[in-house]
Amino acid sequence: MKEKYIEFIKQFKENSLYENNSIDDNELFGIKEFLSDDYLNNNFYLEKNIFIKCKNELEKVLFKYNFIFNFYKEYEDRLKNEIEKLDKEYFELDKVSSLGNKFFLMKALKEYYNYIIPYDVIYKKNLIFTDESVIKSNETLNKINFTIKEEKNSVFVYFNKGLSNIQDIFINLYNEFTISIFGIKENGSLENIVSNKNSSNKLFINTSPTLFKGIFITGIGNINGYIKELKIYEYTKGTIRKNGIIIYKLKDLKKVNKIFYGSNSGTKIYKLKTEEYNEFAKILNTDNFSSILNENKEIQKNLEYDLNGETDIIIVEVFNQNTNISDKLNFFGKAKNEN
Repeated sequence: MKEKYIEFIKQFKENSLYENNSIDDNELFGIKEFLSDDYLNNNFYLEKNIFIKCKNELEKVLFKYNFIFNFYKEYEDRLKNEIEKLDKEYFELDKVSSLGNKFFLMKALKEYYNYIIPYDVIYKKNLIFTDESVIKSNETLNKINFTIKEEKNSVFVYFNKGLSNIQDIFINLYNEFTISIFGIKENGSLENIVSNKNSSNKLFINTSPTLFKGIFITGIGNINGYIKELKIYEYTKGTIRKNGIIIYKLKDLKKVNKIFYGSNSGTKIYKLKTEEYNEFAKILNTDNFSSILNENKEIQKNLEYDLNGETDIIIVEVFNQNTNISDKLNFFGKAKNEN
């Protein structure tokens, strides 16, 4: 390789016909000879030394072209390989680290935030947590274990326990697809559950009483390798109509002076102090929260608030009877040492 490079540099520095003469300096760009009487009469002769010189020049040009082409081809292959590695690292970080996922969400916001506010979930009712979402539950739903088989741009999911009366199908994909889900009956035939739905919905509810031994997921595009999270729950009591509650105790608020409550769901959130929460805890099981969770306590999501030195914050997130799924609530802040 060293010898080729030396030859490459040498050829660029030498006074060659190719480097110092261009066809645009010649009359008619070299076509003049082909219009001569000798050429048209089939009597055109080319001196041997000129032919050899042209041949040598073309060989040099070809050598330079191949050298540059191979260099850029190698660079392109390396770049593709690095991009693939970066994609894999991103997906793994997003998949296994909730903190990493929160970081990406925080950096995607228009406003600049530099602190992920930690919290403790001190209470939850009628809800199930997944990696990125919260699902309404009546607390008697059972998660079904399954085996996945990918085939021809589609996914077969077989329940380990056999026939089941499923209710909730939670599917989270890396990219958005238009998907359809079918139940696999005992005899292997299919029954439609949902058709042509955007995968961003994530939660799909089966209303059929048919027992299925699995489900078949297909869509527009190849969904193989794009399943980030899949959870299936067994049907027990029909459509869920209960309220759900999550209560967060925010921590390390002394480090920030502004706070952002991020979520794109239909839930409502309320801000309480510890003393107010102690009173609220007395009525948690009554579903009659209006005496404490009123408009004065409600916080609007996706807005920035000044903390003004406040460090005692408890957030109550309420799922009403018609809200069955929500993305996880995120708390981002601006550190005090930042402008």
